[in-house]
Amino acid sequence: MTRLIIVFVFISLVQVVYFYLPFRFTPYPDGKLINQVEIDTLDFLFDGHMYIKVNLNQDTTGYWFLFDTGATHSSIDEELVDLFRLRYTVDYSITDINDSTGLTRGISVDRIRIGNNIYRNHIFNLDKRPVSPCFGKKDHGVIGANIIRKSNWFIDFRNKKIYAIRIPKKPEISENNYSVPFKNFYRDGIPLISLKINDMYAGNVIFDTGSDGFLSLPMEFLRKHEPAFERNKKYGSKGDFNSGFFGTVNEEVKRMIVDSVNIGNLSLKSQIVDFESHGSRVLGTQIISRFNVFLDFRKHKIDFIPIESKNFTFTNYRKGYGLGFKLVDGKIRVSFVHDNSPADSANLEYEDEISTINGETFLGDECDFVSWINSVIPDDTLKLNVKNKGEIILGYAEGY
Repeated sequence: MTRLIIVFVFISLVQVVYFYLPFRFTPYPDGKLINQVEIDTLDFLFDGHMYIKVNLNQDTTGYWFLFDTGATHSSIDEELVDLFRLRYTVDYSITDINDSTGLTRGISVDRIRIGNNIYRNHIFNLDKRPVSPCFGKKDHGVIGANIIRKSNWFIDFRNKKIYAIRIPKKPEISENNYSVPFKNFYRDGIPLISLKINDMYAGNVIFDTGSDGFLSLPMEFLRKHEPAFERNKKYGSKGDFNSGFFGTVNEEVKRMIVDSVNIGNLSLKSQIVDFESHGSRVLGTQIISRFNVFLDFRKHKIDFIPIESKNFTFTNYRKGYGLGFKLVDGKIRVSFVHDNSPADSANLEYEDEISTINGETFLGDECDFVSWINSVIPDDTLKLNVKNKGEIILGYAEGY
């Protein structure tokens, strides 16, 4: 009898640990996928980011959301919160890709539908991403890893279609593919892969369909393995980069063309890598979208299927001046300067104020600024009138 009581108590404790503890370390329950067809086909928009249509509650209109494997949880903007009269829950702290921490609010959503798949009782973050006053934004929130990991997904970048596939099914995949294992943490779902850059190992790299960059690594990685990159061409810069959940941060970036990036048995030659002072380890869509991709959350692996050929060499050596511009309170200022560029050689610095560009004075607003800059910058020389520095003439240089 005593043994039976001990066994009963042990089983009860195991159930408490298994069912209760996971919720103690997350601000809200994870929700459920309650209805899924075997294979569901969705169209997506792609501009460096992936956008899919999502229906909330009983609505049939559909709204564009960012499909983001690098976001721990999903988010929704205030417009839809007000439109559907959604209920606020608890406030909690989160950290974005720039290591910026802030408070966000939880939003209770009873039902969302992605294609023919229905998800119930999810808590979304309140979406606080900054919105451009000129271009607005294409989406109303983010579908993050807490929802994505409930299905397998085949992403067809060639035809801009995405397939939600019932676990454990998988699509027919050609033999010409490269399989890469990934790991993720309990109740997280973000795929983390390992790779090598110039034969230097980098682990816990986020496979991130929400990042429109190349491969990003922390600056510490470059400092630690500096000898492995001595012969590679690099362009350092300081300025405004890296827009995260809580906005853009000012940081140092060194962009480098490395000899090789190896992801499992997939070898990529002459690749762009950005080493960032606030950087996370992120593989972005500038590399991911060169393949069709199968995300298998049951077997924890990613299949990369080449779209064009086995030649994955990337060449993007362009000409330029090595600086960027921004508009602050109606004044043109330098937003970044690349090391060893024509701008750097002319002693231009971040935040320098510019009164004219090629003799032209800007009189418009922020919404006109980008098109104006593109119209006045020539292809050979750039003449700037800089406050406290006078006239500076820059010539084109390879790689900037």
